[in-house]
Amino acid sequence: MKNLCIAILLALIFTACGAKKKMLTDKKETAVSTALIDSMYKNKIKSKEIAIKYNAKFNDGNKKISVSGQIRIHKDSLIWISAGPGFGIEAGRILLTKDSIKLRNNLQAQYYAGNYVMIEKLLKIPLDFNSIQGIILNELFPFPANQNNFPYSYSLKETEEGFSCLQSISDEKLKKELTVNPQKPLLQRIFISKNNFRYKKLQLRDYNYNRFAEVEYNNFDENKTINMPSELNLKVEKGSSQINIGIRYNKIETNKKLKYPFSIPGRYKKM
Repeated sequence: MKNLCIAILLALIFTACGAKKKMLTDKKETAVSTALIDSMYKNKIKSKEIAIKYNAKFNDGNKKISVSGQIRIHKDSLIWISAGPGFGIEAGRILLTKDSIKLRNNLQAQYYAGNYVMIEKLLKIPLDFNSIQGIILNELFPFPANQNNFPYSYSLKETEEGFSCLQSISDEKLKKELTVNPQKPLLQRIFISKNNFRYKKLQLRDYNYNRFAEVEYNNFDENKTINMPSELNLKVEKGSSQINIGIRYNKIETNKKLKYPFSIPGRYKKM
């Protein structure tokens, strides 16, 4: 019932604002933005542990890779990922914590133990634990990564497609920052469906290094207790280079006690 009330509130205020894409007045914008963010927080997965079986395809223009495996998440603490070509073969394993990454490459008998600089080098966009967890679970996360909680200061507008768009910097401020500030801003846009208060699309842009990332989600199953998408497509661009990753969730389970095994054999060499 509360979700319905918020949806009606959004519709009334956007209608009162006139043309689409017009920014709300500060007072109305803050009220609706706060209600929208609160509703999204209430729609987060309540289970502390989530298990996902997935298939994924990776394409950076030079090589194409298809893998399958499992993702296990202990929310706000651990993300464990296994990947392989199938047939019971595990090519690698990753363990993410709040401040560290461990990776084991079984095919080349190598390992990595370090921080999130590796993710930035691989995907060309600055991500941390919270952002990776948020992308996997379709949940809000702060960007840039030096904040603990999602801020309530985001501007709000309606798109031509009918989504509510939360934006970390208003269009007016963004234009000014790009013109006068030598240290360009980091921009986050979140396109939210008013039907289920999940985001359909997420955009991250780093103007300093000409980097852009977009995640689009498809196939939400609103009949299940977990209203999560079963498909996500990640596109990352830096200059003329582009990375595309498509992931399909084949099975999602919650409220199970999970294990997160990770060890590095003594014969493995450091990357």
